[in-house]
Amino acid sequence: MAINEINLDQKLSNLNKVAIQIGGKKYNLSVDDELYADFVGVQAEVSAYFAELDESMTDEEFASMSQSERRDVVTGIFVDVKEKMTDVIDKVLGEGEGARLYEYYGKKTIALSYILNELAEIYKKSIKAKKSAKQEKVNRYRSKR
Repeated sequence: MAINEINLDQKLSNLNKVAIQIGGKKYNLSVDDELYADFVGVQAEVSAYFAELDESMTDEEFASMSQSERRDVVTGIFVDVKEKMTDVIDKVLGEGEGARLYEYYGKKTIALSYILNELAEIYKKSIKAKKSAKQEKVNRYRSKR
């Protein structure tokens, strides 16, 4: 009786690494739990930051500020959020890459947010593919019975 051999190492090793191009530069990333934890962490930090900001000032207080004061508040928010995002991008892509990408994409915080969301999606797709490979093995085993 022949034994059906399935090499999951080969299938799963292809799911652990990804080559991406961002801002005119190619990166080879390891898709792992630490990477995803960084993305989730920055999302949680930004959400907490906005919740805290919302509690610290009422709409009426904001409206009663001068235009210059409102501009300072909004600018401060963008600076804080950008710093959180660039820190995570630096951790994932390499030191200084967050600031480089911020400049590359025209000093847009939304571009950094988009990059982080896309990287999180790559991780999620990798997890789905790993689950699919595992399920494929289970299905093969069951079909042989």
